[in-house]
Amino acid sequence: MFDIALSGDIIVEQNIHALDVACWILDEHPVRAYGTGGRKGRIDVGDCWDHFAVLYKFGDDVAVSFSSKQFGQGYKDVFCRMYGTDGTIDAHFNGNVSIQGNAPYEGGSTSDVGVTGVEKNISDFYDNITKGRFANATAAASVRSNLTTILGRVAAYNRCEVTWDEMLKANEEMDGKLQGLKA
Repeated sequence: MFDIALSGDIIVEQNIHALDVACWILDEHPVRAYGTGGRKGRIDVGDCWDHFAVLYKFGDDVAVSFSSKQFGQGYKDVFCRMYGTDGTIDAHFNGNVSIQGNAPYEGGSTSDVGVTGVEKNISDFYDNITKGRFANATAAASVRSNLTTILGRVAAYNRCEVTWDEMLKANEEMDGKLQGLKA
């Protein structure tokens, strides 16, 4: 979690959960992103940044603003809030999920998704592999969300606008420097 080449940075490793919800709600990937961020609060280990701010643009000129901080005091939450003309969606990774507006939805709590979700995913993965089941309906959406975080990271590192197509064409590689590592 501290090394960019091993984790993809905090935007890829942890912030993906909020960006995944945004992509799921919009059912598409962003067209472009502009970002910034840096490393100010956690400088004692690794090379990951500790804060990001990214403006994503989706089709039909839909904007999604994203911000995160990994270290420090204050507000701690992973969530996605989306505003629409008919309502607002709040989706907290470890908390309440609801819709307020013309068609309200009381939703519910996801307070244990961090533990039970991970346990279920590992169990399902193991079960599917050992039983030879390799289909995964979530693969395409998962790749879309991962590439969305990479787009945000590239835009933030370069402090400029980067399009989806430019990011894909760059085909960035990272060296985890694992040569000589023994299992």
